[in-house]
Amino acid sequence: MLNDQQKLTLHAIEGLEAYAGYLAGTALSVNREKILEIKNMVEWMAVYDGIEDMEGDSSESIRKKYLEPIAQLLDGKEAGLIPPFSKEHREAIQQGLSNYARELRLDKDPGNEADIKLCEDIIKETSQWSREDKLVADALEGLKSYAGYLAEINLEQNREKIEDIWDLVEQLATYFAVEGLKTGAHERIKEKYLDPITHLLEGKTGETFPEYNSEYKSAICRGVYYYQNDLKEEMGEADCQRELKQCREIMESAAEDIAENGPEWTQIPM
Repeated sequence: MLNDQQKLTLHAIEGLEAYAGYLAGTALSVNREKILEIKNMVEWMAVYDGIEDMEGDSSESIRKKYLEPIAQLLDGKEAGLIPPFSKEHREAIQQGLSNYARELRLDKDPGNEADIKLCEDIIKETSQWSREDKLVADALEGLKSYAGYLAEINLEQNREKIEDIWDLVEQLATYFAVEGLKTGAHERIKEKYLDPITHLLEGKTGETFPEYNSEYKSAICRGVYYYQNDLKEEMGEADCQRELKQCREIMESAAEDIAENGPEWTQIPM
C-alpha cells in the first residue's frame, strides 16, 4: 500500500502524463524536448519514491505503467489512457514537484540541481494555466482537428472554410498571447498553430491531426464563444463586426455537428 508521499508522487505523475498529452496534441514537433524532459522526470520520481513494489523488476513495471504512454506520444501515436489536462492535474503537479524538489534539496547533492531546475520550470509553466488558458488552448486544438477533418473530406471544397479557421486560430493565439509577449512570440504561434494548417492548404502530407470528435466540437464552441464575448467587451460590437461574423459562422458549423450527436450539445456549454 502506498504511503502519503507516494500517493502525492503518483498523482503528480498522472498530472505530468496529462500535461505531456496536451503538449503533444498542441504541437509535438515543437514540444518534443519538453515531453522528453517530462518522461525523464516521471521515471526519476517513480524510482525515487518507490511507487512500484521494489521486489521483482520494478523498473519494467515503471516502464509499462508510466513511461510507455509518453513514449507513444513521442512516436506520434494516440495514448488513449492519458486524460485531457485539467486544473486537478495542474494542482497535483505543483504539489508533487514541490515536494520532490524539496526532497532533492535536502539530499544536498550538486548533481540534483538540473532536476530541481526542471521541477521549478514545470511548476512555473503549469501555474499559468487558468480557465481562460484552458478554454483557448482547447479551442485551438479543436480548430486544428476540425481543419484536418475538413481537408480529409474534401480539401478543395472546404478550402475557404479552412482558410477561415486559419485566420481565427491566428486571432485567438495572438489576442490571448498564448506564447507570451516577448520577442519571437508570433513566430512560435506560426510554427505551433498556423503552419500545420498552412501545410494542409498546400496539400502537404505528414502532419498529424487529432481525430475530430464531439469533445473538440464542444471545445471550439466554448473557446470561440468566450473570445466573441471578450471582443464585444473590449472593442465594442460595432468595431469588430468581421471577427464576430467569423466566430458565429464557425460556431454554428461546429454546433450543427454537435447537435447531431445528441441533445446535450444543442446549447453552447460554459
